[in-house]
Amino acid sequence: MAYDIGEALDRIEEELIASMIRNMGRHRIEEIKEEKEWTMWQAEQLKSLRAYRQDNKEKYSGRFLAINEKIEEAIRKSYAAGGMHEERKILRAAKKGAKLRQSMNPLTGRFFQLNKEKLEALIKATKADMTKAETAILRMADDQYRKAIFNAQVYANSGAGTYEQAVDMATKAMLSSGLNCVEYKNGARHTLPNYARMAVRTANKRAYLSGEGEKRRKWGITTVILAKRGNPCPKCAPFVGKVFIDDVWSGGNKKDGDYPLLSSAIGAGLYHPNCKDSHTTYFPELHAGEEKWTKEELEEVAEDYNREQKEKRIEHQVSKFERLSKFALDPENKNQYARKAKQWKALSSVMDGEKELAHIKDDGVRDMGHVNLELVNTKKYHDKFEGLGKNKVVSESIYKEAMEILEARNNTFYEEIVAIDARTGKRLVKNTSAVNMCEHSCGFSVTEEEKLNIWKIPFEVLHNHPNSSFPSRDDIKKLFDREWQIGSTISCHDGTVYRIEKLKPMENIDEYIQDMYNKTKIEMIGYSDAAIEEETSKAVIEELQKSMHLNFLLKEINGELIDLADDSKMPSAEESKKIVIPPELREKLREGRDEIAHKYGLY
Repeated sequence: MAYDIGEALDRIEEELIASMIRNMGRHRIEEIKEEKEWTMWQAEQLKSLRAYRQDNKEKYSGRFLAINEKIEEAIRKSYAAGGMHEERKILRAAKKGAKLRQSMNPLTGRFFQLNKEKLEALIKATKADMTKAETAILRMADDQYRKAIFNAQVYANSGAGTYEQAVDMATKAMLSSGLNCVEYKNGARHTLPNYARMAVRTANKRAYLSGEGEKRRKWGITTVILAKRGNPCPKCAPFVGKVFIDDVWSGGNKKDGDYPLLSSAIGAGLYHPNCKDSHTTYFPELHAGEEKWTKEELEEVAEDYNREQKEKRIEHQVSKFERLSKFALDPENKNQYARKAKQWKALSSVMDGEKELAHIKDDGVRDMGHVNLELVNTKKYHDKFEGLGKNKVVSESIYKEAMEILEARNNTFYEEIVAIDARTGKRLVKNTSAVNMCEHSCGFSVTEEEKLNIWKIPFEVLHNHPNSSFPSRDDIKKLFDREWQIGSTISCHDGTVYRIEKLKPMENIDEYIQDMYNKTKIEMIGYSDAAIEEETSKAVIEELQKSMHLNFLLKEINGELIDLADDSKMPSAEESKKIVIPPELREKLREGRDEIAHKYGLY
């Protein structure tokens, strides 16, 4: 998510704790000798508690409302992204020979309506749960403040030490665990930020899967396979690599094939809260079948899971002692907690060093726009960048910049862009200031563009594509618009690397690309804008390759190098004919084509 809800709630929790500790530090009695003086202190603190409670109610109600609106926005975007990405995958599969059919079932319309209703129910339930949790954190802050007031007096009267030490003892339990206001069914307690991360991540995933399922249903496909990759938890591992009929999001049923229903796997624990696993469309024509786990793979899964759990425990300890150190009133306590935080951080560094080529830390988050860490943290991915620049130094610089961007933009739909000296590999300009303003978009500022033009230095451009899409029309246009740019590399979040190189200038590139877009739009009536955009870019690149204006490279997930203009890699006319289009849909496409053609005066 671009707007980090967990981070926003982290700030609120810290503000609540900081305000509490500030109040505890006030009304200090320099010399406490008699119980009545502590009674007076207690009375002053209870007055502060009442003001604290009222201030929090007024201060955070508006912020909670804004956060909940962001939650709804994120869920709706996840739903749309799931549909867009699934359609792209289906169209790619069709080119490779997958058999598709538009679903003409009269019940399909009702299915889509039910799907929308499920989405609205998901949004409503998530926001309602968050509202309850937000109320709970204010109530817990109040309860913890009250408890600390009375405990501080108890510790002081027992001869525990100084005033500061008494307050530190009274607040230690609360600072160690945070404001863990959310209790799960198993009795475990969690802070609001951690609960929100789990709840929103889970809701986003379900919305994304729902969007995927809707597109799958549109094309009459209901079979899915659980992706055999990553680090599944023990609860989900038994289902990974297996084929299911998706009766949850794609409207499938037992008649669709000799496979178990996805709902049965979900009932047995798949897609539990915070689940990292996912499925993809299963095409019998393209898949070999279910993927089996080897003994070695299962052992590695168990090892990875245990390491992940250990890392989480270490992170918890670091967070605990950092918070204790930050809010301790006694100087000795503050230093002691800081030393312990440093020790746990050192242990974390040791574990990070044990991960081979683990350049980007895996924090366990699997939001939309997630970077394929299992791939990009390998030497195999590093090797994809060899030879992209004019020399080894430049190629290595492109790789390092790509890793930095992927780390910064992991689990978001936002882009960053950097220009690199094509001779030395030195960074010239980098734009991160506008990345949060528009999804799937980036560019240099006017000032940065002017600098690149004035300097007259041959340069490379690198940026990321969170949705792992093909180079866009704008990517191609900018390559030719910028006089001194010689190449553009696109690092996709799924591990794919695209590269386009300018061989010679191209006049009227804007008109050329627009004409190609208009033509493609007519040919692809009924397809999504994203699909049309991708096909336009492919057509433009192919033609510019033939005219020797541009060179194109694609380094796919598996590391293979593919030339787009190689016809052997494209489906033949006979293969394309295998895609069956019902007569009703064909007539609809013809009507739409005619409408657009008349609009642009083509006939």
